[in-house]
Amino acid sequence: MSMTLFGSFADKYREAESYCDGLEEEFQAISNSYELDFENVIPIAFPECVRFSKSQDKMESFALEYAYESFGSKGADFSIGRFQMKPSFAEKVERQIQYLKLGDSLKQRFKYSESDLKSIRGARVERLDSDEWQIHYLCAFYKIMDRKTKDKTWASKTRKLKYYASAYNYGFTSSSKEINDWTDQQSFPYGENGQKKAYASIAIEYYLNIKENE
Repeated sequence: MSMTLFGSFADKYREAESYCDGLEEEFQAISNSYELDFENVIPIAFPECVRFSKSQDKMESFALEYAYESFGSKGADFSIGRFQMKPSFAEKVERQIQYLKLGDSLKQRFKYSESDLKSIRGARVERLDSDEWQIHYLCAFYKIMDRKTKDKTWASKTRKLKYYASAYNYGFTSSSKEINDWTDQQSFPYGENGQKKAYASIAIEYYLNIKENE
C-alpha cells in the first residue's frame, strides 16, 4: 500500500485490507458459485470498504428500516454495509437479472418469499445488511457487466477492472461514455474535499496488491 496515497486514510485502508482478508474464504465460495474469480470481483468494492464508517452505517441502516420500507428509494436510499450498497442498486441488479435473462438459477437465488411490496423492501434491507448478500449482489453485478460488455475487447484485466469499478461507483445503468468519463475522475473518498484519487485507481491498486502477494 502507498502510505502517501491516503495520508490520514492509511489506517482505514489497512482496516479495509484486514476486513477483506477475513472475508476471503466466504467470498471465494460465493464467487465460485457464479463461476467468477474473487480476485477480480472484490477489488471493485474495496474502495467502499476504505470509506466505510460503522457509526454512520448504523444510523443509515436504522433509517432505511423505516423510510425505505414505507416509501421506497425515493423516500430513503442510503448506502449501507461494507460495500456501501443502496437499495436502488439492489433493485437495479434484480431487474437486470430479469431483463438480461441471466438464467433461472440466478433468478431463483434473488427471488423473494415475500409477496407484498413493503415486505419485499424490508427483506431487501435485511439482505443489504448482510456480508453474505452483499457478496451475492456484487457477483451478480459482475455477471451483469459481463453481459452488457460481451462484445467489448479489453486491453488488459486492469482495464476491465477500471471500467467495472467505475460503473459500480458511478452507476452501472449509465451510458458507456459516462462511465468512461468517470474512470479518471478524482473524487475519492469524499467528492471535492481534501486529498482525492480516482475510485478505480484504488480498486486497481488493491487488485495488484492481491496478485503481488499470491
